[in-house]
Amino acid sequence: MRERWLTAWGVGSAAFGAASVLAPLYAVTLGAGPAALGVLAAVAALAGAPGAVVVGRYADRTGRRRSVVVAGLLVTAAALALTPFPGSVPAVIALNGVVWFASAAVAPVVTMLVVDRTPESGWAARIGTLNAYQGWGWVAGLVIGVVWTGVGATVGAEFAASLGFTVDGVQLAQETLFGASALIALLAAALCAYWLPPDDPVSLPPSAARRITRTVFEGGQGFRAGYLALAPARLYWATRSLSPREFGRRFTPSLAGYYGAAVLFLAGFQVFWAPLPAFLTGVSFGSEAVFGLYLVNSLASAALYRRVGEASTRRDPRLLQTGALGVRALAFPAVALVAGAVSAAEGFVALAALLAVVGATWAVIAVTASAVVAALAPRELRGEALGVYTALTSVAGGLGSVLGGWLGARSYLLAFGVAGGLVAAGALLVVARR
Repeated sequence: MRERWLTAWGVGSAAFGAASVLAPLYAVTLGAGPAALGVLAAVAALAGAPGAVVVGRYADRTGRRRSVVVAGLLVTAAALALTPFPGSVPAVIALNGVVWFASAAVAPVVTMLVVDRTPESGWAARIGTLNAYQGWGWVAGLVIGVVWTGVGATVGAEFAASLGFTVDGVQLAQETLFGASALIALLAAALCAYWLPPDDPVSLPPSAARRITRTVFEGGQGFRAGYLALAPARLYWATRSLSPREFGRRFTPSLAGYYGAAVLFLAGFQVFWAPLPAFLTGVSFGSEAVFGLYLVNSLASAALYRRVGEASTRRDPRLLQTGALGVRALAFPAVALVAGAVSAAEGFVALAALLAVVGATWAVIAVTASAVVAALAPRELRGEALGVYTALTSVAGGLGSVLGGWLGARSYLLAFGVAGGLVAAGALLVVARR
């Protein structure tokens, strides 16, 4: 029965995977520029924290876990279905924020469900299984986006022409993909309602929450997408056991220095990602090509997670992370330089290679971040320290998104160059923590 509900959650993750690229692409189709995409990404990043903490605490206190998961998927389905109707960029930004609020709200709850009635020795394996299901679901959503927008743009325009109408095939494909994604989320809600165990009013004791915090951070790395989906769960479990007074008393200068480095490189990541859909569309890539490039990025991360995890046990994770950050710092501006120097066909291959490199470096950064924070934090406060790091990803991501959109409106090369500079500065501070 457990595996069946995990399949249902994987189906829901496909809707989130498709929406992750579809929303910014549709905003560009409606006329959004890089600045608007920066706001869209910032709203999505900042909406997750209250969703995870507030709804997670509600589900843990009341035991209404199945109800929360089903409600989150229903809210997602409604937001996706409504997105095309207003036909405005502000509506896309607002409804996309609702989608990622719902996603973050459900994330800690599915973690509660996956470890429920499982011995502690099996928690890491169960969380790893959860990460794999949602990672594969996310990738499936990207694949659906590639096929739907590639075939739908042509077929939809031809069908409309046969009826005597003239439509924008690209916009039609995107709008119908919102509808398809909503149906996928609706299907996931129905399957979860049928397969999830009944609501349990028993709340986890604080001691169990602290142990789950450690397990969530140390076990079950998966896809880049799976890591992002797990981030709200990490934030919830860390804040669940956080003692601000004790954490402040034991806060160390080395840990503060690493947090400063993290703010720089995490903001740099979003300075690059926020305006990227507008940039790719501006260099004549269609929606299917953009979905394909994001798919390459996710698969490159997936291919290296396990190997990086093994390598980080044999080598200094700070050096591994510094190397990955250095490569990213060079790859970000290279994206703008390569796209403007070659033909469309060659440009796709070159950008796919660069984004594969970016994806590979994410696997290193994601895996080593927990190890670096754990090494710098006092042993008793490692869970709380990791939670603060996770919170920084939302804050720095929001700030970086706005900055990236603002810079991209002036020059993509400037935006991607600043992104690389922030990441390089963060890398220097990381290596200084040795």
